[in-house]
Amino acid sequence: MCFFQMFTDAERLKLKEDVQDYNGKFLKWACLRIYKEMAVAHKARPVNYILLTSLVKEAKEAYEAVGSAQEAQRTNS
Repeated sequence: MCFFQMFTDAERLKLKEDVQDYNGKFLKWACLRIYKEMAVAHKARPVNYILLTSLVKEAKEAYEAVGSAQEAQRTNS
C-alpha cells in the first residue's frame, strides 16, 4: 500500500525506461527501507500538525495569562 505518490507519472516512466542503467548501483533493500521511512513520516504529518497547533495555542494562552496577571499586579500596586 502506498500512502503517497513519491514520483510523478513522467518520473516513474523515465525510471522504468532507464532501469538497466541503475542495475547494480542501488541496493534494493536500502531503497525500500528509506522509502518506508519516508512513507511513515509523510503519514505522521497531519497528526504532528494537529499536535503542534494545539501546543502553540496552549503556549499562547499561557503567555497571555501571564501578561494579564502582570498587568493586574501593576494596576493594583
